[in-house]
Order: sequence, then C-alpha cells, then structure tokens
Amino acid sequence: MSSAMKTVLAITMLFATLLVITSPHACAQQVSSIVITIGSDGIVYVEINGTVEVGVNSFECPVEPISATIEVLMDSEVAPAIYYNNSILVVSNDNRSARITYIANVTFENGRASFYYNSMREATLIVPPNILLLPENLTIMDAYLRDNRLFLRFKGPSTISFVVTEEADGQTLKPPSAPPTIIPAPLIGVEVALYVAIAVAAVVAIVAMKKKRGSRLATYLDEVDKAIIERLRKHGGEALQGLLYRELGLPKATVWRHVKKLEKMGYVSIERIGRDNKVRLLK
Repeated sequence: MSSAMKTVLAITMLFATLLVITSPHACAQQVSSIVITIGSDGIVYVEINGTVEVGVNSFECPVEPISATIEVLMDSEVAPAIYYNNSILVVSNDNRSARITYIANVTFENGRASFYYNSMREATLIVPPNILLLPENLTIMDAYLRDNRLFLRFKGPSTISFVVTEEADGQTLKPPSAPPTIIPAPLIGVEVALYVAIAVAAVVAIVAMKKKRGSRLATYLDEVDKAIIERLRKHGGEALQGLLYRELGLPKATVWRHVKKLEKMGYVSIERIGRDNKVRLLK
C-alpha cells in the first residue's frame, strides 16, 4: 500500500472516529428490516433496510461482513460508505431510504459453516432446502415456508451453524427487499464541517481503493481464495471448475463457495459449459 493511500485511510478513520465521538447523529439509524439469506452454495448474504438522515449515519453490522463486498444504495443510487469498528458510516444531505448489502464472514470447519448474529434486533433468516440448519440458542419468533424455502423470524444474539447437504450448481439466492420508512431529522451545526470532511475523505478513499484494487488480495482473500487465483493464472487465466477441485484437493462445495465469493468481489466470472463451469480470472 502506497504512503498516499495510507494517509487517505488514516484521515478517513480519524474523521470517522471524531464523528462517532462528537456527533449525536452519528448513531444507529432507523432499521426497518434485517434479512439474512443462506445461499444454496453456503454463501451468506446480509441485507439491512432502513433510512438515513441529514448528516452522518451509522449502521451496526449484525453479522461480521467481508468489507470488500459492502454495497450501499440510497433511494436506489450507489453511495460511498466507510466501514469502521463493525459499523457502516453513511453520509447524506437528505432524508432517504437506505439499503445495505454484503457477504457475511462465515467460518468453515470440518464441513460445518457458522456465523455469529450479534444483534438483539429481530431478523429474518431464509434457508434453502439443501441447507441443514444447526442454530445455537436461537430465539425463534415465527416460521413458515415459501417457495420451498424456510423463513425464520428470530432474535439474537446467537451463533448460527449449518451444513450444505448437497452440491449447489445453480444460481445463488438473493435476499428480498423490504419497503423502508423515512423518518426526517435535523442537522445540528457542529456536524456541518465534519459532514463535508468525511464525505470528501470517503470519496477520495473509494477512488484510491479502486485504483489499488490489486492490493485487496492480501487484505480480503483467504488462503483458498489465493490458491484459486494462482491456479487460474497458471492455466492462462481460466480453467474448468472440475480441474480446480482436482488440483486443489478440496471438497467441491468448498471450492464452489470460494469461487462464488470471488465472483461477487469481481475477481472472476463464471460461465456454464455443459455440466461444468468455466472460471475466468478478471484481474
């Protein structure tokens, strides 16, 4: 990472810290729904729907995210954000609806996947039929079936574990949207300068991040992700998924989850070829 990039990130974190400490409006905002979807391939998607107010808004992540996958939409427009101290900071100059999505950081061990839901808010968990759920201390408020998927309304905190009971080779499931409610709030004077500063710092940081995206490998990718990328480079930038299974010596479901993660992060593309998938390196 260049010295300029380090400076930008340091400034961004400084302003984020100042905002959290000094600004009463840099706090948890109105959240209308939290939806957690376990894809049929074992990838976990988190969606937070709510509102943002004028100034700085902070949304606590109910599940630890893979920060590179965080996306923020305000009234369907992509907005810059800062991930800091397990919270997503969003700056707005208006009262708007907000939708935050990301891939959760899931631990895989001995064929069992798990993640920790750290919030006491009610949330909806969507489980496809090939996922065997193994919840621990989960308070279930309601449960029903829709489109062959299990919907659980629950409260945390809780560790949620599951097992992928069969190989997934179809499309991953996307969490549904929920209509938000807009709640206006005034902007106090002390926030004006901080609002401008963090907005500028956020934009500069995002532009710099895009220019230096190659450096994300060491920060956001684990050993399996790096091994897949190295194998693709060895084979000229593309390879069939079946070849990756054999060369890496890992379970098919494990490799598939990591390939889908890399696709979401923009490192690879996946093309269906007969009964197999061709994985192509994009960068």
